[in-house]
Formats: sequence, C-alpha cells, structure tokens
Amino acid sequence: KARFEAGDASKLDFNRSYLEVLASDNYVNEVEAKLSQARINLNQLLGLSPKQQIVLDVKPEDLNPTGVLSSKAEMQTYLDQALNKRIEIGILEKDYGIKRAQLKQSQWEKVPNLQIEAGVVHPSIGDDNWGPYLAAQAELPIFNRKQGEIQKAKAELEYLDREKDRLDLSIKSEIENALFNFQIREKQLKRFEQNVLSQSQSILDSIQFGYKQGQLTLTDILNAEQENREIRENYLQSILNYQ
Repeated sequence: KARFEAGDASKLDFNRSYLEVLASDNYVNEVEAKLSQARINLNQLLGLSPKQQIVLDVKPEDLNPTGVLSSKAEMQTYLDQALNKRIEIGILEKDYGIKRAQLKQSQWEKVPNLQIEAGVVHPSIGDDNWGPYLAAQAELPIFNRKQGEIQKAKAELEYLDREKDRLDLSIKSEIENALFNFQIREKQLKRFEQNVLSQSQSILDSIQFGYKQGQLTLTDILNAEQENREIRENYLQSILNYQ
C-alpha cells in the first residue's frame, strides 16, 4: 500500500496484494477450525474436557516420520500374521469345525447300532428250570443310510474350501494393495523432503531478489509465494497420508 501511494506500484499490484491478504485470512480461519476439531478429537480419545489445552513440547520437524517403515523386519512379520488375525478366517474355521462334526456324526449313524442283552429266563410256565440267555439285535439302515446328511455335509465342506480360497485371495490382495499404497506415500514424502521443498524455496528467493532489484513485478512475487505455499500444504498432506 505504501509503495502504491508513493507511485512505485500499480493499482493492479495493490489489488492483487489485497486479494491475497483476504484469501490468506480465509485460509487461516480454515486451519484454525481444523486445529480446534483435532484438539477436541484428541481430548475425547484421552477422556479430557473438549476445551482443555494440550501442549506438545516438540518441534514440528520432530513429528515427521523417521526411517522407512516398509524396510523394517517386523513389517514382514505383520504380513505373515495377517491371515491368522482376520476375523473372517476365524469365523470360517468355526464353520469348518461344525461341518466336520456333522459329517462325522452322519457317518457314524450309518453304521448299524448293535444291541446285546443277556440274563436268565424261565423257559415255560410248566418248567421250573431257569437258564441263561443271550440276545443280539441290530438296526440295519436299509432305507435310511444317512446319505442325504452325508452328501449335504460334504457339499458344505467343499463350499467352505472354496470360500477359504476366496478369502485368502481377497485378504492377500488387500495387503498387497495397502503395502503398495504405503510405499508410494514413502516415495512422495522423500521427494518432498529431498528435492521439492528446497527447490520451491530457492525459486521464491530468486524471485524476491529479482523484485528487490527492480527486474520483476509484485505479481511475480505473489505468484511464487502462492505456489510455494501450495507446495508446503501438499507436503503436510503427504505427511498425513504417510502416517
């Protein structure tokens, strides 16, 4: 504004600067709302009052990820245990046990049930002599050999086999997709920290220097500052995606 009033800046540059100030105020309000919501959510997790302030005695750069997680040895252990931890597999194993028990019961009931009875008997009313006897009987499953129950149990076990294969493939696909996505986030974050941020700041410094030398306009600086801010916002989003 001072330069505009002194005649060193155009009306266009002045209006552009003022527009950037207003846009920045809106952005600050948006960030303040996100910060407030994050604090409320954190307090809720910790069982604290929503208005209670929590001060983290750390620098922002200390919150950045350290190391490459996917290269750690324990990551492979997590992947190996994934199939054993998923609740779908546990439910399926329970169904397996039930169907195996039903099949075993049906096969057992197909075997004739032999009954043996022994004791003493009085042969006839006119005979006073008593003697031992031994009797045996078996129910032959001629008409009901439990074939229906057996075939049903076998069919359900075959279905469970196919369902297990489907779940294995689905879970492995989820794991592979998640790991691939995670590795992409790592690459993005490294690219920001190793190249993008420094390049963006270097470009901004050069444009600011050119403006001070009278070689560039205020519009050039505003464009460069906006691009640099967007890059830093994308960097923060990249950290969030990685975490």
